[in-house]
Amino acid sequence: MQFVLWFGGALLGGPLIAAAQKPAVDYDTQVQPIFTANCAVAGCHTGETLPFGGLSGAGMILLPEQSYEQLIDVRSKLDKDRLRVVPGDSDASILVQKLEGAEDVGSRMPLAGDPLPASAIQLIRDWIDQGAQREA
Repeated sequence: MQFVLWFGGALLGGPLIAAAQKPAVDYDTQVQPIFTANCAVAGCHTGETLPFGGLSGAGMILLPEQSYEQLIDVRSKLDKDRLRVVPGDSDASILVQKLEGAEDVGSRMPLAGDPLPASAIQLIRDWIDQGAQREA
């Protein structure tokens, strides 16, 4: 009987252990480059003043020096009851919903370009699900 319990536990626990050992995502070296290349570009999330007086990217700046503070513990301008990034919960994060083009959050991002590759969105999801830490 003990063998059956141990063997069954080993079978069930194996995938859980493998998932827990997923390498930690580093914000500055893995996530920020995605924002730099796709979001912090002219006319988007750079903090530029637009000709009509508003700020580019609705005021969310994703430049390397400012992006982390713009995402963590910051309420969405789209929905003041929700956070841009919910550490530990990528599904509840407006950032991921915007990148994936969810219906209830407005236009898919990046607005002026092709959608991010699924691998880039998954990396951002992994970073958030791992707690959205600045350093891995």
